[in-house]
Amino acid sequence: MSKRIDHLLENISAQIGVHASDEYAAGIGLQERKLTSVQEGKQMKAILDDIVEKHGEALARKTMRPCGYHCISDSAIQKAKAIYKDTVNLQEFLNELKRNHIGGGLLRIENDHIIGEYDHCYCGTTKHAKGMSPVYCECSAGWFEKLFSSVFEKPVEVVPKHTILQGDATCIFEIIS
Repeated sequence: MSKRIDHLLENISAQIGVHASDEYAAGIGLQERKLTSVQEGKQMKAILDDIVEKHGEALARKTMRPCGYHCISDSAIQKAKAIYKDTVNLQEFLNELKRNHIGGGLLRIENDHIIGEYDHCYCGTTKHAKGMSPVYCECSAGWFEKLFSSVFEKPVEVVPKHTILQGDATCIFEIIS
């Protein structure tokens, strides 16, 4: 089974219940087989669409966000922490993250908040599932949340403002610390 789907099923178990997670796993026959990227994308889409239909978009978003916590590597977090310690202000920190290819390369400060912008979708899963729910973008929000909460050593709020999966030209996430 794919790690992404494993993580989603763990989140379903935590947010909706173990029974629901087991039903999703059994319903798509995930226990015994390895998925191709195309199959993974289609299965993620099917699961998210079903959660939105049965439980609503808010719960689907809450279920998807922790997937981003698993997507960011510990090495990226450690590198970002080291950069943060070596910079004198937030703008310099963001510039160094850009130089080190952490955060999509389009980080800036706007109205005292960090803005993370992607000019394309970095997740290969979405490329294999036409019509993927915009709820999937909560994974990226979770990625930013884990990064900046870890670096600043305090919780941050991440708000997806625009996403490519919603039909926008770019993804824009507002990070409020």
